[in-house]
Amino acid sequence: MFQGTRENVLTLALAVLVLSVLGVVMLFSTGTFSAGADPGDLYFDVKRQGIWLGIGIPLAIYAALLDLDALRRLTWLLFAVAFLLLLLCFVPGIGREINGERRWIDLGVRFQPSELAKLTLALGLATWFGRDRGRGWGVRLGVPVFLAGMMLIPVALEVDIGTTGVLAAMVFAAFLVADVDRRWLGGGAVVGVAGFIALVVMVPGRMER
Repeated sequence: MFQGTRENVLTLALAVLVLSVLGVVMLFSTGTFSAGADPGDLYFDVKRQGIWLGIGIPLAIYAALLDLDALRRLTWLLFAVAFLLLLLCFVPGIGREINGERRWIDLGVRFQPSELAKLTLALGLATWFGRDRGRGWGVRLGVPVFLAGMMLIPVALEVDIGTTGVLAAMVFAAFLVADVDRRWLGGGAVVGVAGFIALVVMVPGRMER
């Protein structure tokens, strides 16, 4: 069992590493056309991405080695931090609007809280469904729907449509794995797809993209 698990982890790690390297190579090939590039610095975006990659790989290794029980104990703290960071996107002087989207905050370092929201939403839903299977359907569904809304609504209001779609797909997958009644799942999928289409249609410029 452990041999198979180790092989799966190595396969996943190799896939992530290959995708990361390919991403940096593709970024290098388009760097000269980036609007954020410094004049005369063809490696601006590549260097910035390389820095984040250098930070991300050790953090990924640490997360892979972290005890699951310890991670579960941090779930709701991380969830609260991610939610507050999403709200900071709308605070003048902290949130940054670029191309009509308010998905960035600047606290000395500019970053997107929605990236943390992806991780914490997956962790939160997994923790809830993993520990509360014995409760009634109202609690079992109501709480995770509320948790999903805490992440989805701010991201949608940021006009970050791509991440909104990713989060919605994560919620659907979590409910599917948790064996939620297919009628509820189907109804939620219809509402979600309709809402996503409406968001794309209503936001200026998204249909053209």
